[in-house]
Amino acid sequence: MVLLIFEREASHFASAVLFQLDRFNALAEKMPLKLSSAMKLARSFGASNQAAIRRYVEHSRKRCACLVLEPPATQPVFCANVRNYFQSPALQADVGNLIWPQTLGLEFPFILDLKLRRRFHENGLIHLSSTALVPLPFDYHFFNNTYNTFVFLKPQGEEN
Repeated sequence: MVLLIFEREASHFASAVLFQLDRFNALAEKMPLKLSSAMKLARSFGASNQAAIRRYVEHSRKRCACLVLEPPATQPVFCANVRNYFQSPALQADVGNLIWPQTLGLEFPFILDLKLRRRFHENGLIHLSSTALVPLPFDYHFFNNTYNTFVFLKPQGEEN
């Protein structure tokens, strides 16, 4: 238990150093609310896309979220498992948690993007429900690096 606390503190410290405390957040606030903004910041700070996207979402003052998917299974049905999900405090306060099954099939348009081997786009639309049972239209941005698939979500009309 104590070891887990130390590991968590070490990870938090490493993240703070890598992203130069509030400098990352200040730059993110000036950029459009897009997946490509987080990826650009990753390159600027020498971070992985996954680390930058997570920080971008978790520290955003705007409503947004990110779903991270494992590589897809193709037998017997094309689907992908949820590896991770995180969202901004603003989205949490507004609608609660978005609801995800552990395995996502072709009923989700970004799974079709995955099946069609798309690599990146920022023009998806999906309707989702939350724990507050509020159905909302979301814009989604899609990035597949073959190891993980990132689906950045924001309610329609949400902009920086």
